[in-house]
Amino acid sequence: MDPIKGHQNSGKNPNNRPNVENIFSLFERRDKSFRDAIEKSGAGYFCISKEGFYVEVNREWLKLYKYDKAEEVLGKHFRLSRSNEDFEELENVVNKVLKGQTINYGEVRRICKDGSEGFHNLALSPVFIDGKIEGFEGFIIDTTKMMLAERELIKKMYKITQSSHHSENQQDVKQSKKEKS
Repeated sequence: MDPIKGHQNSGKNPNNRPNVENIFSLFERRDKSFRDAIEKSGAGYFCISKEGFYVEVNREWLKLYKYDKAEEVLGKHFRLSRSNEDFEELENVVNKVLKGQTINYGEVRRICKDGSEGFHNLALSPVFIDGKIEGFEGFIIDTTKMMLAERELIKKMYKITQSSHHSENQQDVKQSKKEKS
């Protein structure tokens, strides 16, 4: 039996047809391996039904949203972690995914269980079951520290710019007084 191709190479299978039992076994092992990879990943993973309800989240997702247990989230609508403004924008993206598109969305703001905000990059894909789209799944990569550092940098640059303009204005006033005297 060729474990990769799922069929026998010994000539005992005259039609060279795949062994269905072996194929299912391979996919079961692949599914377990995939689930292990998701659970151990440094990326947050989620699966949401086409109606918008959480079906699955991994430990990293729980950590990023500051939840203790998946049961706190499963069965709830994904709106729970969005402001009204952010939800409308994300809903438009989700509608495209539910039509079959895979989208790497970019930076998204999340509202955590404790009310704090975080930021992450988001990738979404449709979930097909029996050939029909039944939901969507995706991964999030935390960018909160980077986003907060960027905001601090912008504030500092603004203060420097304001200070520079203030100094220039004072020099202009002094120059104007000298010219009048």
